[in-house]
Amino acid sequence: MTEDKREPYRKPDTSNLLPRVKFNLDEVLKKKGIYQTDLADELGIRRSTLTGMKTARSINLHYLGKIMQRLDIKDFNEILELITEDDK
Repeated sequence: MTEDKREPYRKPDTSNLLPRVKFNLDEVLKKKGIYQTDLADELGIRRSTLTGMKTARSINLHYLGKIMQRLDIKDFNEILELITEDDK
């Protein structure tokens, strides 16, 4: 039997190539005087889901739409920010 000398597949690190999106929920809620827990309860969204969206692990577009509608946000730029290499 021959020994397999191939390297295991490793997903390439693309973190420095892809722009990041920042979800500015905290800033918007502070301006409007709303607590995150109240927003989550009102919209039926788990608090951990909102936290995940804020850390940009995953931004659920359905929930984003609900949040924007509830907070009367018409422009994505009010709540989302594109972080480029220059901003880091």
